Amino acid sequence: MSNGLRHFLGLLVGVLATPVLAAGLAWGPHWGTGAGLDYDLTAVAGLPSWLPPVGVLAVVGLLLGLLTGSRLSALAALLPDL
Repeated sequence: MSNGLRHFLGLLVGVLATPVLAAGLAWGPHWGTGAGLDYDLTAVAGLPSWLPPVGVLAVVGLLLGLLTGSRLSALAALLPDL
């Protein structure tokens, strides 16, 4: 893979991952509070109340780890960090 293509793919992945990471980090810790919503988010049938936010934050952490350790350009990790 050429360096130009690698940097372009890193830029593309970084731009696409930024809103996903921002949404996960903004929404995950506020799962049980309702955060101004009209419905109770803790009423998911059969799940403990701590499981969904921990799962969301674990997926965000996994995605961040994949971005920083990928073989793509460093732009893939730089753009969400900015």
